[in-house]
Amino acid sequence: MIFQHWNVVRRDVLFDRNAPWVRFLPWAIAEIPEPLQSDYKTGKLQSINWQLSAQSDLYEGRLPWADAAARLCELVGSRRHELIFSEHGVEFQNDDDGGEFNTLLATIEEVHQSEVAALQERAPRFAASTTILGAVQRT
Repeated sequence: MIFQHWNVVRRDVLFDRNAPWVRFLPWAIAEIPEPLQSDYKTGKLQSINWQLSAQSDLYEGRLPWADAAARLCELVGSRRHELIFSEHGVEFQNDDDGGEFNTLLATIEEVHQSEVAALQERAPRFAASTTILGAVQRT
């Protein structure tokens, strides 16, 4: 099953201070002009912590999506000989199966809407980060 290993993404892994990328941070900051280093260190560390938290929340939020998608695949797979595909969508012979199908689709949609809202919330921060990076490159 494609979703069986989804839960390997854990918050403690995302916040691992011994992750390989962490060792490059001081080197990268050293490349910034001296007058900007102090401000950049403070702001960048806060930004990294925020980004890691947001990324962790995103993956944590996807767990219900992955579970619902896996259950949806199992439901359709186990009932495929009974399903009717029409212009109205998928029709089940058993109303309980149809209800479960709709509930799982609603969970997937709910997670999707949550991700869209989170990305819209992060968009101004992305734009600001891009502006800062552009200013550093011009210096």
